[in-house]
Amino acid sequence: MNKPNNMQSLDQLIDKCRELKLTALAERVTEVCEGALYQELTFEQRFGVLIDHELTVRKLKRSERCLQRSGLKSLEPFWQAELSKLIRSPDRNLKPELLEQLVHCRWITPLHRNVIVTGACGTGKTWVLATLGRAACKLGITTLYIRYSQLMDDFQEALDHHTISQYRNRINRHNLLIIDDFCSCPADDVRIDALLSLIDERHGQHSVAVASQLSIPDWHAALGGAHAADAIIDRLVPGQSRIELMGKSLRLGKAGPDEL
Repeated sequence: MNKPNNMQSLDQLIDKCRELKLTALAERVTEVCEGALYQELTFEQRFGVLIDHELTVRKLKRSERCLQRSGLKSLEPFWQAELSKLIRSPDRNLKPELLEQLVHCRWITPLHRNVIVTGACGTGKTWVLATLGRAACKLGITTLYIRYSQLMDDFQEALDHHTISQYRNRINRHNLLIIDDFCSCPADDVRIDALLSLIDERHGQHSVAVASQLSIPDWHAALGGAHAADAIIDRLVPGQSRIELMGKSLRLGKAGPDEL
């Protein structure tokens, strides 16, 4: 077999890697091709090292982009907390095996299921949401965190400007929608209908995680008590994983985020 006649210098190959946007590979190719540590490796093995490095860096960058765009940065003190410190509090009614299962995020993809966290003020609901959201971002799952009151305000603004469909589509580009303080403020029928449309479009396609001080039986009245309330609950509750946090408010003891 004839040898290829398009031999190129290493610098030329690096430039072409950058042109192909293989930037991580380009940064390491000289080390792998010329470094003494890699000289005993076959071509296939060295090529594998470069490809693995490129994939690893891309995954890290995607995770960081997901986190930056998720709205979770405002909860940074919570999601930096250690998982085990919440689990060690037995009166929280948080099952370690369930939380460990949820942070693997199979309930988001491929299953497209929901998570519901309920409990009194200060029992750690936001901590759980932040932990699940961060786990999703680490896996490159697009995530959006928003408080229920802000969602209602955004609905009203979108309705006023006749852009509700665009706003709903923008939210539904995220594989995981996290709604904190669910049912925490009253809303008129028009905004409840907008919420139903949002949840309906996500049903079976994308996941929702909600936290609420109200128990699920109380949601119906908080959502207006009409057919739309029934429909929202029917789409959120079946097939969900439920965490019902218990105990006194940890804020009373001025607990830090890593103790929630």
